[in-house]
Amino acid sequence: MALKLNICSAVAVVLCLFECAAWAGLGDRPDSAQSEGSRLSAHHAVTVREAVSSDPQAYSVYQLEMDNNLTVKEFVNSSGTVFAVEWSGPYQPNQKLILSTYFDRIQQSVKSSNQNGYRGRRPTIVESDDLVYKTSGHPGHFIGQAYLPKEFPTGFTLGSL
Repeated sequence: MALKLNICSAVAVVLCLFECAAWAGLGDRPDSAQSEGSRLSAHHAVTVREAVSSDPQAYSVYQLEMDNNLTVKEFVNSSGTVFAVEWSGPYQPNQKLILSTYFDRIQQSVKSSNQNGYRGRRPTIVESDDLVYKTSGHPGHFIGQAYLPKEFPTGFTLGSL
């Protein structure tokens, strides 16, 4: 009976991880979006750092682990806005989901900077006052990050990504 109870408890904790981790795209609020974890086919969601107050320095980090070792991290400030996303793995995550309303803007910037159509193996970088997007890699190993500098919590540095 004790083993059955422990297994049920473990299953409840795992289900809670999927239910409690509210994933949202860049600039969105996790409570206003559907669970991206299911849309991104996650097999494991973890709260890496949880903000415990409305302190302007507080922020939360949620990590989503998908098949084939793809990892996506979401950084949420104390006002509840996703101010940064970061990914690494053997393939790119669904950019439209993790970049949300910034996806089209980033795509347009990348397209206009590659007028000749050939990008080669250069990293892709889009920078403006309110948005930074960087990604690089090759099949089997991709990394990237996108962030909103104006939404950073007080004292947050890029080294924290």
